[in-house]
Amino acid sequence: MQKIKNWLGFRKLDTKAVALLGIFVALTMVFTMYSTVRVGNSIEVSLKFIPVFVMGALFGPFFAGITCFLGDALSVILFPVGPPIIGMFLTEFLSGFFFGAFFYRKYEMNVSYIIRMVVCVVIQFVLSIILNSYFLVDAGYFSSMEAAISIRMVASLAKAPIQAVVIIFAPFYLKAFSKLVK
Repeated sequence: MQKIKNWLGFRKLDTKAVALLGIFVALTMVFTMYSTVRVGNSIEVSLKFIPVFVMGALFGPFFAGITCFLGDALSVILFPVGPPIIGMFLTEFLSGFFFGAFFYRKYEMNVSYIIRMVVCVVIQFVLSIILNSYFLVDAGYFSSMEAAISIRMVASLAKAPIQAVVIIFAPFYLKAFSKLVK
């Protein structure tokens, strides 16, 4: 049981950790607001994954998922672009969770890091294409899954290399950030 808790990043949070979590939620909101290119209400390319990725690497899957969820939920409440789609919050949680699952306390550039990066980017792509498209069809933004996937494919294909580049260069800055967490 302890091994699972360690892998998920469960631990007692001190004041510094809670403050950092709050900062990363705020950063997620800022990145959502100022680094997002939107085409309509259903297609977006954003850099909001950067603070979530850093959260996952520093605090683990659970806290990265919660940070991503809270950042998205607060962004929808404070800066609405359309009506909230509850299922999208699940996708945001899973997105943060997978960043944490693949990169929690793993800051060394090696072959396994590259493999984790490729798998994680593919998972993020699938979450964006399949789950988000499903929730957008369910909410009435698209008439069918085929239409949603074909339209959202462009944004997801644009986002994948951006995520890969950020993750590739992450070991250069994660070691410095990891000193904040200890």
